[in-house]
Amino acid sequence: MLTQYNLKMPHAVYGGENAMDNVTAIIRARGAKKVAMFTDKGIEGAGLFALPEEAVKAAGADYYVLDDLPAEPSYMAVQKLVDEFKHSGADLIVACGGGSVMDAAKLAGVLVTDEYGVKELLDDPGRAQKCVPIVLIPTTAGTGAEVTPNAIVAVPEKELKVGIVNEHMIADYVILDARMIKNLPRKIAAATGVDALAQIDNIVGAKDSSGNFTNILAYIDAGNTKKNGKFSTLSGNDQLIIWNLLAGGTGGIAGCANVYPHTMASIYDLFMEGRIEEAKAANASIASFRACFKYGNPNTIVKTAVAMLGYNVGKCRAPFNQVPEEGIKALEKVLKENAEKGMC
Repeated sequence: MLTQYNLKMPHAVYGGENAMDNVTAIIRARGAKKVAMFTDKGIEGAGLFALPEEAVKAAGADYYVLDDLPAEPSYMAVQKLVDEFKHSGADLIVACGGGSVMDAAKLAGVLVTDEYGVKELLDDPGRAQKCVPIVLIPTTAGTGAEVTPNAIVAVPEKELKVGIVNEHMIADYVILDARMIKNLPRKIAAATGVDALAQIDNIVGAKDSSGNFTNILAYIDAGNTKKNGKFSTLSGNDQLIIWNLLAGGTGGIAGCANVYPHTMASIYDLFMEGRIEEAKAANASIASFRACFKYGNPNTIVKTAVAMLGYNVGKCRAPFNQVPEEGIKALEKVLKENAEKGMC
């Protein structure tokens, strides 16, 4: 039984409408002369950096931008950015970005010293001390980096990601401004939302039926970060099953399997056997049947086809239960042609 716990949080968390205005107030209240702004090229390219930059400008302090940070950086890449920060002479850090940007800023905040660097903190994180106050502005959901005492860096020689944990890396201020997430590119927005969900213990997977492969990749990436078990990504769009598997997904939940169960199952079986081209061909073979979806609701087309094969599974509810005569003829033709090809 848990009998004791300690909770250490940022000094202040500002959220809601016009939350970004607090950046200006913080800089003025602390009398900061020069601000180091941590971000990355992706954030700048998406136009997300403009809002915090304007808030810093409004305070009247000089500022210096550090944006040369790759995704999931190694400890050497972070050290390079930290060294640049140390030479800038800044007395306040404002970081705008995802987990990697915020983690780099947190490390910079305890590394204004020549006694140790990022590599040394990997072995002895407890020696770090707060040197510069930090303002964190997350542009993603799910990492929690804005409120944790952790910083994650890659250690290439060990092929690992390692967490450096020290309470002095907890941010002094956090700005939660919804505009930073509202304008995220679709891929990043999908990835951040899914990443947050994937960390929940009893969420073990997701089925994506959007037909947007960007979404599927976001689920796969999020699943790879799950720390408390396996996360499975299933394609609910029949035509993307093999591509989901090739990208690292788990499989599919296929509507077309009601009509072609053996064909659909063979996609996975052939993939697992390493017969990739055959798996691709099996997945591509349902294209003619899927082309019939233009004649009505996909579920209605599937149920109509199953009925034509001799299995009365009933109809969809109105008004989605109609198939025009043209659609019926097209289905008859496709089912006959595919049967002659051995699809079943």
